[in-house]
Amino acid sequence: MLLSAEYLLLEGSEALALPVKFDQHLYVTENSSSDINWTSFDQKNEIWFSAKFSLYDFKASDSSDQDVSDKITKLLKACARQDSEFLSQWKGQKIETKLDFNREWGLGTSSSLIYCIAEWADVSPYQLLMDTFGGSGYDIACAGADGPIIYKIKDYVISIEEASFYPPFINNLFFVYSGNKQNSQKEVLKFQQAKNFTTTDIDTASHLTRAFNKCTSLDDFQRLISEHESLISKIIKTEPVKKRNFQDFEGEIKSLGAWGGDFILIATKHDRKYVEEYFNKKNLKDFFAYDELILKR
Repeated sequence: MLLSAEYLLLEGSEALALPVKFDQHLYVTENSSSDINWTSFDQKNEIWFSAKFSLYDFKASDSSDQDVSDKITKLLKACARQDSEFLSQWKGQKIETKLDFNREWGLGTSSSLIYCIAEWADVSPYQLLMDTFGGSGYDIACAGADGPIIYKIKDYVISIEEASFYPPFINNLFFVYSGNKQNSQKEVLKFQQAKNFTTTDIDTASHLTRAFNKCTSLDDFQRLISEHESLISKIIKTEPVKKRNFQDFEGEIKSLGAWGGDFILIATKHDRKYVEEYFNKKNLKDFFAYDELILKR
């Protein structure tokens, strides 16, 4: 979960990122075949993707989803460029990936896969990301973190700092899935093309990141949410999610990551029952208390 900075992270702002408790696992077994046989299971242990990849050029056959197999081919080729020894022994491989979470939630299916493949190939996950799909890399950092972090990337130099974020009002924080899986790459491209921000905006986002991390008062935290939402709203010319969809909610609501999809953060003085009942009426039922979702160091 990217709690602060959002789009401005790509321009050098510091961001507060929260690793989630859910995982993706990758299991590798050598076998006597001449291919890479790949099967991906969802949280219900049902197959959502399968394909066979050539050890020669990593191209896929018998793919259940060409878009997914193209992405995996790209990752495998990039690994081989980083390390010429990767899969150079011509030994067949059985690959299985397993998700602990609904892949529609936008909790890092791609980023955790990149991290796992990099571990398997013994290459840099950040270089693998840059060589393939691009992005800030904060989600790669979260895949290897054991708690909240402050993340920064500027001029391709990455800084990762352990964050102390675990405020005394933690029981007043909740996460709700908005029901829309956002295409972050498209939203980021729109932001970069518009270039509707200043160096002051970048500095302000960094200041808010530090303020979020140190905040000890729910009232102050809600004020920070409002200030942060106004900042990003001005830059991307989109109404904040509370004003757009939840004006009558008693508390503050913050978009996370690319606006318009995935999860939102709820900060309210009300109890869990109030929050669940409110969002259930909006037909939003994927709901988590902070400690149910976020990894605590």
